[in-house]
Amino acid sequence: MEESYLQKKYANAWQFIREAGLKGIGKIIKVVLLFSVLNIGLFIWGVVKVIGGSMAGVWLWAMALVGIGLTIYAGYRAYKFAINNALSNVYGSFRGELETACEAVIKKVSDPEVDNDAFDFLALIKERFENLPGIVKKLVEMVIDRIPVVGVVADSVKDLDVGDVYSARDNLYAKVDGHFTQYFKSNTNTNFVWWVLLLNVGLLVGLVLWQTGVLG
Repeated sequence: MEESYLQKKYANAWQFIREAGLKGIGKIIKVVLLFSVLNIGLFIWGVVKVIGGSMAGVWLWAMALVGIGLTIYAGYRAYKFAINNALSNVYGSFRGELETACEAVIKKVSDPEVDNDAFDFLALIKERFENLPGIVKKLVEMVIDRIPVVGVVADSVKDLDVGDVYSARDNLYAKVDGHFTQYFKSNTNTNFVWWVLLLNVGLLVGLVLWQTGVLG
């Protein structure tokens, strides 16, 4: 089998880790540090209010719990972002290869001797990426496993009823590509950081101002 663009680009796992993995880890560290510094600062503010007698010490526990909880949540969301960003990078690299894989799937299911009900569509696509380094291969398989077989592949196979293999291939590729384009668009943005950050600040500042009587 001819070496794919993805195989040439990621000839070794370290190359991929440098391009995608380290960027993802960097994002996680930045988000956790941002929330940690913010919450430590707000906690110190709370300590000052307790020492000054304008807030009960028990509310420091509430501040700590909220701060730690939202930092963990933001870190988890950053982790999910890093994974999806890595998957997006991988998908972008084998996008062209996917069209060839879709054609292989269509030709396979057009064979009258193949039992389409028992045929593993995803396994055939995965076969085209067997020679990739371990970590890259694993991420490619994670991308492929997200293909909605029932709603995408099955519908495309219907085109074979009129014997139009290339139309079925184009239809299958368009649907799979559209699925991933939408998926990665909604899962690789960092808007969540600012929303959680605003929630974090709002809850802790509101708590301190409420307890010190500023909010009534």
